[in-house]
Amino acid sequence: MTRASGAAHSGVLREAVAGDVRHFTSVLLGDVNSAIASGILFEGLVTQLRSGEMIPALADSMPELSEDGRRYTFRLRRGLKWSDGRPLTARDVAFTWRLMWDADYAELKSPRRPELERHLEDIRVEDDETIVFCTRTPFGPFVTTHGTYGILPEHVLGDMTGAELNDCDFDRAPTVANGLLRYAGRREGEEVVLERNPLYHGGPSRLERLRLLVHASHDEIADLLLAGEVDVGEIPPWRAEEIEQAPDLDLVEFDVPNFEFCLFQLDPERPQSELFRSVDVRRALNWGTDRDAIVRDVFCGHAEIAHSVQPLTSWAHDPAVEPRYAYDPSRAERTLDAEGWLPGEDGVRRRDGRRFSFTLAYNGGAPLQQRVAEQLRNDWARIGVELLLGPLPFAQLLEQMRYGREFEALLMNFGVGADPEISNLWASRNRVTGAFNGQGFADDEIDRLLDEAAASHDREERRERYVRLQRRMAELCPGVLLVYPRGLFVVNRRVRGTGFGSFNRYSVRPWLKDVEVA
Repeated sequence: MTRASGAAHSGVLREAVAGDVRHFTSVLLGDVNSAIASGILFEGLVTQLRSGEMIPALADSMPELSEDGRRYTFRLRRGLKWSDGRPLTARDVAFTWRLMWDADYAELKSPRRPELERHLEDIRVEDDETIVFCTRTPFGPFVTTHGTYGILPEHVLGDMTGAELNDCDFDRAPTVANGLLRYAGRREGEEVVLERNPLYHGGPSRLERLRLLVHASHDEIADLLLAGEVDVGEIPPWRAEEIEQAPDLDLVEFDVPNFEFCLFQLDPERPQSELFRSVDVRRALNWGTDRDAIVRDVFCGHAEIAHSVQPLTSWAHDPAVEPRYAYDPSRAERTLDAEGWLPGEDGVRRRDGRRFSFTLAYNGGAPLQQRVAEQLRNDWARIGVELLLGPLPFAQLLEQMRYGREFEALLMNFGVGADPEISNLWASRNRVTGAFNGQGFADDEIDRLLDEAAASHDREERRERYVRLQRRMAELCPGVLLVYPRGLFVVNRRVRGTGFGSFNRYSVRPWLKDVEVA
């Protein structure tokens, strides 16, 4: 929409989120609600349109790439300021990245460290407005995957150690910002309030404040939207039809770069992996999963069956990936028989005196995850496998994936992003504590394909590697790919200018500047 002249419009936008904000600093966050708040407060060098196209943010243009494909030169917009009036310079950019990369900050628990240590060779500040990143080899995903990290203030955080930054006041209540809005306060477990930043480089927001209202579930958010008590929120699929009939609400539906999947513990050093060490056992669990029922009965048609670790939104998605695991409980039973897992008197299979029984950890505060878990329990009971449900608060679930890693199986919704680079989830180097490969997956061919795909700026060359990777992952089936869910956001018609889409519904929202509330 066209920006009206004159002073910024006032208005308060009430957005409901399912769960609290855990981190504000971009280097620590790993959950959706933290990403929303942090992304609004702290802009990166570049940002993203809903199509996935990258555009400049704090940088005045997209970076210059050297002929050897290893050096990225960014030039910042002139006159950038923090909300306290201090200049924002290339030193702040270098500082932010060093928190995730430099050995001096190794104690900072950033999930991005393994990838940056692998690929980033050097950071050079040439002047206040120019910074150069040097990668060890050509690295195709660099800008799209890493360029959006929110820049943090060296003048506020520069005297802290990595260990101190893990649990600092700034991460709970940031005193300065560079984004469209700045922090105004919070009530733990209830709301986070962001207010207009008058020093934002693009001019002041039309909004006076954004209230992120914390609620227990997307079901509860749907009720609040229907009652007019919130303006924006994400809803569960079984509420879509009801929302569509509401005269004052608009439902926005789109494909998202996510997949819902159940991953198995595969770290051979952990006893929890014993049940899943055979690829045929893992395949049997795949054949025993009724994904059609999950799409129909859980997602109410607002999802598609997932066959690949690249979502539908990815330019590297292979629609012909093989092998596939259509629902075939008879084949699952025959496979388990061949593996020595034979039916017991209670209907649960046994081998060498052990029952085929394990616990699935999942977000107990999310009814959608509860329903998926129950469907898996029912499906696998039909083939003689007992699934015990282990609901956890989301913070504990994330802790289990990244740190505790004592789970047997874990249900997760994982986002990939606009670039198909997925080393953070599947590369063996990301088995380290704090990174996202919490299941301990490792395969030499997958590592090689990930590195070869990343070490190129040629999209077709990269896609060929990712197609091979998708097929290798389908052969290994380290878990059970379930569905590609769709995004379902609801906006009250008194709100104008929102632009929710595949790649900028959460942390990156370049459209937020022109949102206004009537």
